[in-house]
Amino acid sequence: MAPAEVSAWRCAALATAFASGAILTHLYHRRLSLRSPDQCAAPQSLPPNALFAAVELGGTSCRAALAFADDPAKLIDTTEVRTTDPHTTLSHIVRFLRTHAPFVSLGVASFGPVDLDRSSKTYGYVTSSNKPGWRQTDVLSYFKEFNVPIAFDTDVNAPAIAEMRYGNHTGDSCAYITVGTGIGVGLVVNSQPVHGLAHPEGGHMMPLRRENDQYPGWLTDHPMSVESMASAKACADRAGVEPANLPSVPDDHPAWDDVAYYLAQLCFTICVIASPHVIVLSGGVMKRAILFEKIRTHFKKINNEYLLLDKLTTNIDEYIVPSGYGNNIGIIGAIELARRVANGIK
Repeated sequence: MAPAEVSAWRCAALATAFASGAILTHLYHRRLSLRSPDQCAAPQSLPPNALFAAVELGGTSCRAALAFADDPAKLIDTTEVRTTDPHTTLSHIVRFLRTHAPFVSLGVASFGPVDLDRSSKTYGYVTSSNKPGWRQTDVLSYFKEFNVPIAFDTDVNAPAIAEMRYGNHTGDSCAYITVGTGIGVGLVVNSQPVHGLAHPEGGHMMPLRRENDQYPGWLTDHPMSVESMASAKACADRAGVEPANLPSVPDDHPAWDDVAYYLAQLCFTICVIASPHVIVLSGGVMKRAILFEKIRTHFKKINNEYLLLDKLTTNIDEYIVPSGYGNNIGIIGAIELARRVANGIK
């Protein structure tokens, strides 16, 4: 990256950070005023064989799973179905859950945008999604028949929560980025997921275009967003293949470096705005292991030694990391939602 490009990017990112002062203030006050959820919750006594149920709704496929209270990160049974229309998809999930009922609680982690405001008439809905047929879908209504406490969050906040509890990380904050059909960002601060006006939609951040990059982006609403420039379809378009054939693209194809450049901008923006202790990347595209080193390299160039912290320089491999649970972290995150609501943690 040329010095002028570095300077331009840093100025843009820092301007974004300062323009987001309300977010910083919100996060700061939450850190001061809130204890961890486990400290705030009333003690509950669950037997080791208490059963948690979980649902993970993704743009390409949806999963359901179960786990026992004594080892919530160990899945005992799962099912997966391709994401089609809401009724077909959710009915498949419900049939699976019926075969395992009763369970003590249910966690639902969904692609978005979703309504997380418990006082809203559309709480538990997928709202303005561009997924065909899913706009204004009442997701939670499908699961009311089980008559158990249900926790609902995004499919990126849930794994961020799980990373804080089960991942080998220090600190009490985490950003989780999934890179697949879309790009989503979940954020946990003081062991609590960040909601607010809505919920984080970091995949729609507008990065600076890389010099000489002619790719126009594939989204019509936000063509210059990170999601439009670096998700699975963008990777495939850049490599001249169908998304299903991405595994055949060699590691030395220039498409991977372009994608890493935009993902590094996303990581740096998250770093200067929310300052999480760790950034975890997962999702189908991140199965390409060489992306991690490329993202770290671009991140350090963007930072340009502005933040002189070991985790952002010599030990950046401890800051931008893969999930230790691979792509299971999403459904484990939904299990963690179930564990929390069973213990009175909202």
